[in-house]
Amino acid sequence: MTNANAYIPERAMFIFAHPDDIEFGTAGTAAKWAKYGSDVTYIVLTDGNIGSREAGMTAEKLAKIRRREQSEAAEVAG
Repeated sequence: MTNANAYIPERAMFIFAHPDDIEFGTAGTAAKWAKYGSDVTYIVLTDGNIGSREAGMTAEKLAKIRRREQSEAAEVAG
């Protein structure tokens, strides 16, 4: 790491209301901390089943899509 004064916690927990809030809010920090050894945990309080105007999209289908997207994004972040 280039910044000797950077704070890297042993463990970190990120809590958000919606599935994509993490990616838009703190994904960079979570990825950095994970890269340097932090045990990073995400907690998402809703399943993301609301918010689509796509014809034929059900709440159940949308929640399943959001769970997959969240898992894939977490893998990318580390």
